[in-house]
Amino acid sequence: MSVVRINPFNNMPGVATTATTTAGLLLTTLLTLQGENDDQPLPVVTVNADGGILGDDDETCSVFAFDILFDSDFCSAFVTSRTSRSIFSIAQTRAMNCMASAETECVLSPEVGFAVPVAYISMRGGVGVQSIIAPKVLNAFDPVMLRVSSPIDPLTSRRAELNSTIDVEYLNIQKSIERATFSGHDAFCIQLLLNVFSRDCVNLLK
Repeated sequence: MSVVRINPFNNMPGVATTATTTAGLLLTTLLTLQGENDDQPLPVVTVNADGGILGDDDETCSVFAFDILFDSDFCSAFVTSRTSRSIFSIAQTRAMNCMASAETECVLSPEVGFAVPVAYISMRGGVGVQSIIAPKVLNAFDPVMLRVSSPIDPLTSRRAELNSTIDVEYLNIQKSIERATFSGHDAFCIQLLLNVFSRDCVNLLK
């Protein structure tokens, strides 16, 4: 998957500003991480070629080019809750290294070869990374139009309508259930995660 940067459009006419209370809407209002003005569905691939939960390459930091979607056998709450904490820790360390090398505040789990849906966001002050594991969006508010682009190739980008604030239920790195409200780039990062995985995978998180 890819490391992404998210930039709001400036003075864009018709930008949505009304609040949304149905979380499902954020999964359908993307204009399109799944291809701008493309009629053909994107191919769906497994996160790792061998179908495993964690790729072998510790240096993995792939850049998402908006040309595929990911599927995984590790999307369900049952599987996620039984995944070893040590695996989550290894993946988080990879994400931290990827975040530093790509100079981004948002890394998505397939970018580091981890098949569990996890959004990695930079903690305040840029010290450390927070793992938002198997997130389920409960409520979403204030949709805005954005340009999502690659940090290594600004020409590789897509428009998307994402919500500025979301209420989320997720697992933390200790595998405890938490509920929190995220806004701005953190909210966008979590929503991006949910839109680069297949619908079959995301539906298992609900």
